Amino acid sequence: MRLSPLDIKKQEFNRGFRGFEEQEVTAYLQMLADQWDELINDHRNLESKVTDLENKLVHYQRVEDALQEALNTAKSSSKTKIANAEQEAALILREAQAKAEELLQKARAGNQALRQSNLVLEQRQQQVISRLKAFLSSEMDMLAGFEKQPLPPSPEPVDLPSPQPASNGDHGHSAVIHNVEIDVDKYSDDTVGDQAEWSSESDQQEFGESDYFEPESIDNSTDTSFNPDSAETNPPHNADRPPLRDNASASEMDKIRKILDNLE
Repeated sequence: MRLSPLDIKKQEFNRGFRGFEEQEVTAYLQMLADQWDELINDHRNLESKVTDLENKLVHYQRVEDALQEALNTAKSSSKTKIANAEQEAALILREAQAKAEELLQKARAGNQALRQSNLVLEQRQQQVISRLKAFLSSEMDMLAGFEKQPLPPSPEPVDLPSPQPASNGDHGHSAVIHNVEIDVDKYSDDTVGDQAEWSSESDQQEFGESDYFEPESIDNSTDTSFNPDSAETNPPHNADRPPLRDNASASEMDKIRKILDNLE
């Protein structure tokens, strides 16, 4: 039987002869009841605290379980994301390497093509320079030959009578007299001015049509080809007649020498 403080206070004893002092027993029972009441209150408080702690423990256990589950989920998700990221990084790396290799191959091919093109251009440049040197050397030799040739003596002026109308039989004689009256000085400018032209038709075709080269320093404005309209005043060159030397030959040779120096 479980006693309460009230049971202790109401406890009654039988009276006997020469028994205990009633007041002392009552005081003791009161003290015992008070202490018992305090113990019961403390016990209740402890039980309440235990209940609260148990409830908190359950809550914390639930929180722990939730955190553990979240941690496991995060670990699993992080592993999956890490694996996916590694795969994606590997794929990007392979694509970048393939792209870099492709660009490198294109760059190498372009570099090879440029080298080949430069080689062809250098060869063509050397060919043009060689041909131009040969052409200018031949022109310089020709000008040197012109300078070495002596000038012919100037013809004495001849006074001829005024031509008379000729008959049919004298037509050839009148033509001879007309040719004698041609001014000899016209041969000097037309002959020397022809020094810087192409040496032959094959040379002109070789440099003009094949290499598209036209020397700018050479004065080739004078045309000494045969013109039927000017046949009487400017006759074509004769192989038996030596070319005349002009003061412009020295300047033409200087121009050619400068061109050769620039080509060097």
